[in-house]
Amino acid sequence: MRAREFVIMQERRNRYAEKMFKAKMSKALAETIEPLFELIRTDLNNANQRIDYILKPDKIEEALKWLYIDYGYRHFKWFSSVFKLKSQKDDFWQQQLAALFDKFGADKVQEIFGTTLELAKPAIKEALRLANEGKSIPEIVKAIKLQIESVGGVVSPGRLTTIARTEVISASNQASYMSVKASGAEVEKKWTTGGLNIRPTHKAAELQGWIGIDEKFQVGAAQMLHPGDPSVKDHPEEVCNCKCILLYRVKD
Repeated sequence: MRAREFVIMQERRNRYAEKMFKAKMSKALAETIEPLFELIRTDLNNANQRIDYILKPDKIEEALKWLYIDYGYRHFKWFSSVFKLKSQKDDFWQQQLAALFDKFGADKVQEIFGTTLELAKPAIKEALRLANEGKSIPEIVKAIKLQIESVGGVVSPGRLTTIARTEVISASNQASYMSVKASGAEVEKKWTTGGLNIRPTHKAAELQGWIGIDEKFQVGAAQMLHPGDPSVKDHPEEVCNCKCILLYRVKD
């Protein structure tokens, strides 16, 4: 397959995954915040002390697991078939993807969950203010829901898009990279930028050309195995909202 054809196919797959993941994450965030309203109804005076125990990240974790494990598995299969790579047994991929999520998933879950807590605590403060004004509990709950909806839900639409795009690029590039590594093929890789508003550091990574599969790209101050490399935690500016992918070729 020619490079341009692969880029087009990969971009289409990423758009599909982004759309699906946005829907799942939006639902997960809505379900994560729902206990807040029950807490306001039943124990508003102690809500600030209880909120850290009431809200749980389980639904957010489920959405991320779908992306990294379920979608990641399908991406493995697609990528291996496109490049005619040596295929591994299904249980091998399931174990690899589960291990990948165990390694990086907890940090991703807590990062997104933290946004939910940041929204919940001001909402409780507003609920207490309304209570002091004599508003009824149903009126308070309704007002808080409207307040949250007015900013686009638990996170704004723009923030939700950023989360989806960042995680999809990370998951798909990681799956492709792991697929190549597991095949044992002698392969080189090349960073390829995508979309508009390309960061100079990512353009510079593209200009590095073809490098060995185990080598790292110099991306600004970060060293990265691939776009969206989840091991890069100190330089979120190089990971967040990235649209780049990797190209591969068999070494001469």
